[in-house]
Amino acid sequence: MTNITLFVDSSGIGGIETHIIQLAKALKAKAFPVQVILWKRYRSEPHIIESSLSNMQIPVSCADGSVQNLRDQVLPHSTLHTHGYKANLIGKFGHSLGWWKTVPTHHNGDLGTGMLKLYVKLDEITSQFFSPISVSQEIFNRLKHKGIKLKNFVNYEPVTQSPLRNKLTSRVAFVGRLSDEKDPNAFCQLANQFQGRNCEFHVYGEGALHESLKNAYPTVLFHGQTAMESEWDNIDLLCITSKTEGLPLAVLEAMSRGIPIAAFGVGDLPEIIKDGFNGWLIPPGNLNKMHDAVEQWLSLHPFQTAGMMYHAERTIKNEYSQDVVVPQLLSHYPSSSAD
Repeated sequence: MTNITLFVDSSGIGGIETHIIQLAKALKAKAFPVQVILWKRYRSEPHIIESSLSNMQIPVSCADGSVQNLRDQVLPHSTLHTHGYKANLIGKFGHSLGWWKTVPTHHNGDLGTGMLKLYVKLDEITSQFFSPISVSQEIFNRLKHKGIKLKNFVNYEPVTQSPLRNKLTSRVAFVGRLSDEKDPNAFCQLANQFQGRNCEFHVYGEGALHESLKNAYPTVLFHGQTAMESEWDNIDLLCITSKTEGLPLAVLEAMSRGIPIAAFGVGDLPEIIKDGFNGWLIPPGNLNKMHDAVEQWLSLHPFQTAGMMYHAERTIKNEYSQDVVVPQLLSHYPSSSAD
């Protein structure tokens, strides 16, 4: 059994970073020797991912932006599982020199502009010489079906709380980056339509739109970048208002805790959300239909709510849990790493 190194270039915490934490935890649980390496630190204090991994006793280090340091830190005969365009390109470079075997993962649903778009395109072109992993159908199509499409997953644990949440005020949440492609503005517009009702609208996340949204929508509660582990129990409905999307990890985390989703039908969301069964699937950009979904959710009988919560949780357990997805990943690693 060879070593598995998860490698990423990261300046904050988001979907990729949470995915790496989940994956490292799942690999350790299956007794695979795993470590995580960050390309560099962008702040003076340690990266938030470091404390999460250290608490799980998973080795984590930083290459300080040096390819030589990276080579020294990757143990011999390792599979380097890279995440994101920069880590992918660096990993492929080392692979070409025989330093390790690289498995690149493509997370970029948004192609970006300028130099970012150029790097993402270069990453996709060079992955034609590897067996890459795509986290969404859109990305898999862009890579011309090279490699595999692998479902995102969470480390599922059975819900222990009662499915009936007896609260006077319900909490509707947006969880994600406050940027144009996630369209938090649409969520805030939705919140305005429910002023005076028995529900609160909460935004979790940071991004370029944070200050402008906070000033424009004083009735919405903005929490900034938050460790969601301690917040999910306070959330009753998660809204996804994205213009473009893959399959947000926030959706999986919420549903694994029995939280239904009201989402625009973009990316891979139609694969997981069954309208009226475990959430609501809404035509992209149709805020009126999103309003109708929230209204329907508010009007559900408690036992109807409990049923939808149960179906949300079961969807994750049966299709998007570590026990379902990680074996598929292990079979895709170079054969020596799965011996």
